[in-house]
Amino acid sequence: MVKNDPFANATKQVNDACDVLGIKDKGIREYLAMPNKVLRVKIPVKMDNGKIRIFTGFRSQHNNDRGPYKGGIRYFNPDGGVEYMEREVMA
Repeated sequence: MVKNDPFANATKQVNDACDVLGIKDKGIREYLAMPNKVLRVKIPVKMDNGKIRIFTGFRSQHNNDRGPYKGGIRYFNPDGGVEYMEREVMA
């Protein structure tokens, strides 16, 4: 597994589990690997120097088939954007 790529790690885990369970259907594998919902928000914040900065927030809900979505806050990776957060939520 690639240490710094949460999506690659999570996708490999999903595929490994599908292999063990005998799930060969590509559609089911894709369904299990993709988030159900992604919400993106812009948050304006007045900084100490009086200037306004815009921060982007993401909420990704992956899969609730086994019950309610799990919670948690993850620090935003400025190099990854929403794609990073979608993958991180699977990890």
